[in-house]
Formats: sequence, structure tokens, C-alpha cells
Amino acid sequence: MPPGQLGLNTEFCDLYIYLSYLHLQEWSGYLHAHREGHNVWVLLLRGRPATAAADRLLSGGPIPAESIVGQQALGELILTYQGGAALDAYPLPASYAELLSGLGSGAQQFELTTEFSGVYARPEGAVLYSRGEAVATLDAGLPYEGAFPVSGPPQPLVLPRHLAGWAHSTYQPTLRGRDVLSPITAAHSEFHAEFGYGLAPALMAALIRGVTPAEFALEHDTPLSEIELWLTRFREQGYLVR
Repeated sequence: MPPGQLGLNTEFCDLYIYLSYLHLQEWSGYLHAHREGHNVWVLLLRGRPATAAADRLLSGGPIPAESIVGQQALGELILTYQGGAALDAYPLPASYAELLSGLGSGAQQFELTTEFSGVYARPEGAVLYSRGEAVATLDAGLPYEGAFPVSGPPQPLVLPRHLAGWAHSTYQPTLRGRDVLSPITAAHSEFHAEFGYGLAPALMAALIRGVTPAEFALEHDTPLSEIELWLTRFREQGYLVR
């Protein structure tokens, strides 16, 4: 697919705002950050990071010195971009992005059935299958034969602790915060008047139970950027302490 954007960088594009924009647009495709032999790829499915990979090349050669996948690779996107990397965005049909989302896991033995969906890779190239039907080919392969199946929408990635420690921490409710759960209290009515009856009360109840924001984000498929805004307001209004 042709690129949607090429050469984005920190001088004129805030990465967090850009990722929030892609989330709101339910954008599917992949992001590629690159700088001096360091490459990071992040696959987005309907605006949510589905899988990611990063590598650094040995100086003077094409052999990767280090390869990482998943949550840590998503963190590499942030660090690499902040370090001056250029970022390119390539849109994909959501159906293709979903079939590619299994690439973050280990390869399995391939058996073509009418139920197989995912990627089948071999030295000659790769094929995307949807319920047993070949729908696309890739000019990329593996030195061995392997399958990367998908069985449904992937669990979105969240930023690792070293970049979003707040999201992996637990929070203590104040007495006012605990009163939010009791319909007979003034705090309950004040909270719902401010935050409504959507995910914000569910987040507050989860935090009181000891659930971390990262766990809540995965369970409710909600971006951390939105949860961070709620946390800030909860703490400013005296419902939570760290």
C-alpha cells in the first residue's frame, strides 16, 4: 500500500497526539520508525497497537544485534521517535491488519484448514489466509516454514512500565473516593454529575478494587491517554491518592 505519511518527526508532530488521532480514526496499518540502523514497526488495528517489533543492526552489517517484540517494542517506538527518528505510516485494510496481528507470537506448524486465518511463511514468501482462503501474498519470508494464526481480535499492547509506570501502579481511594460507590452519599451524586455513567465510574470502581490502569485498559480496550486524563481529574478532586 502507498504510505499515508512519510518523514514525521518531533519538530512538528507530537507522537502521543498523533497516536490519539489514529485511535479516534480507527486507523489500520503499520508505523515504521527508522534511524541509523534502528527500525521499529508497530501494527495498528482499528487505531489500537496490535503487535510490534524492533531491531538494531550491528555496525557495518545487515545482521540484527537485538530483536524485541510486543510491549517492549511499542516502548521502542516512543524512545526512537523522541531520539530523532523519522516515522512513516502505511494504511492497510483492517481485515489484512487483523490477519497480520499474529506475527508477534512464535511460529507454529502449518496446517491449512477451512478455519485457518493468519500468515503462512516460508523462504519463498508469505501468504495471508482468511478462513482457509488465500487473500494476499507478501514478498517476505522466513528461513523456515511456519504459521502465525489468529483466532480473533488481538489484545491491544500497552506501554511498558519504564515509560508508563503510573499505568502499572495501584491507587488508594480516599474516604471521599470510597463514598463514590455508595448511592446514599453526596460524593456519589457529585461524581456522576461530573463524570457521567460511562467508563469513568467503572474505572473508579476498578481502581478501588486494586486493578491497575493498564489492566483496566486491556479489559475495556481503552487507550491509556484517556485513562490518564481521568486519573488526573480523580486525584485533583480528592477521590484518589497514589
